[in-house]
Amino acid sequence: MEDWKYNGRRGSYWKKEEAMLKMSRGTEAYKDFDKNSSVVRILPKDSKVIYREIILANQHLWVECVGITETFYIPLRRWNGYPPNSKKYKLGALQHEIIEIGRKEKS
Repeated sequence: MEDWKYNGRRGSYWKKEEAMLKMSRGTEAYKDFDKNSSVVRILPKDSKVIYREIILANQHLWVECVGITETFYIPLRRWNGYPPNSKKYKLGALQHEIIEIGRKEKS
């Protein structure tokens, strides 16, 4: 698993991680990883998106999704604000279902 990287300019931690996310309820997707940014779409219950990066910022763990016309962010769980390598680091309950994507073998 890849290590967390820190973005000092944004005050966030991030790392690459690819999986599919299945919405357990209708969910707002944001223009940025901040709940004060604009909502760019509402994802209905049971819809699925693929994400390729996770971000710790603004008291949440966010996933970054790349759509056909835009990149958007979904808050996946609460984060207590401590760095991921800290003993005090904690995440809240998972809000949606994560479905692992199988890796294709190179031939």
